[in-house]
Amino acid sequence: GVDTILFHHSFEGTNIARDRIQQNDTTATSAQTTGKLTINSGASVTSGQGSNIRTYRTFPLFGSFTTHAEFWVQEANITSTNSLSEFGFGYCSGVTAQLTDGVFLRRLAGGQIRLVITNNSVDVATADITTTNIPSRDGAGSYDETEFNHWVISVHNDEVEVWCNDVRVAHLETVSTVAAPAHACNHPLFARVYNSGAASAGRQLILGFMGVTQGECQTAKPWSHQLNGFGAGAYQIQPGTASGPTVTRTSGSTGWPASATARSAGTWTAT
Repeated sequence: GVDTILFHHSFEGTNIARDRIQQNDTTATSAQTTGKLTINSGASVTSGQGSNIRTYRTFPLFGSFTTHAEFWVQEANITSTNSLSEFGFGYCSGVTAQLTDGVFLRRLAGGQIRLVITNNSVDVATADITTTNIPSRDGAGSYDETEFNHWVISVHNDEVEVWCNDVRVAHLETVSTVAAPAHACNHPLFARVYNSGAASAGRQLILGFMGVTQGECQTAKPWSHQLNGFGAGAYQIQPGTASGPTVTRTSGSTGWPASATARSAGTWTAT
């Protein structure tokens, strides 16, 4: 089969691209700088605080075709108590609420990381993923969570795999009581950090790049349509400088009443 790009996004500039990424903060904050998006940039340790981003677009999880979620991630303070961080495909009703559906990686309060499948609010997880046998991304050393590591979550109806720096580190087979790993067949990409209690240090996820690929399925989608699908159309301001449309409409133009108020470019905010 031939793979198809569905989404890719980097974090150049200082403005979060809120025309394609929803940002939800509960007092804790996220900030974009030097090509990175830092979730919980203020290093909050207060109970109940957190920060969450997710794509507005959702991505299909087709039966016999694999959908790949990719993240290039640094992490800080992974052993902080009463803190959790998660990233992958999934839905959550609030910044600190348990995910209701998804396939994602969860970093526990003790620093352990696990693959988790949540089907209609029921969790199934792997044992702790062993990182001692994972090389660094450039092969010059061993895995270090404070460096950028390349995580891939590959979702197929019968099995989910996780790869880190080109090494398969975990997998879960779909249980026979459900038809697919997750309940919904379309999911957004998300990443979040939150405090379930008073944390010992400010947990952070630092994203450098993320993307989604549809595997093994020749969709015959034109390249221009693929670009538009992840926000690279000429009608949108490109990421890094601002967010919103490039189009405006003036009053009195053809087909537009002269008495109407001109529409201006939108301003996108965290709310």
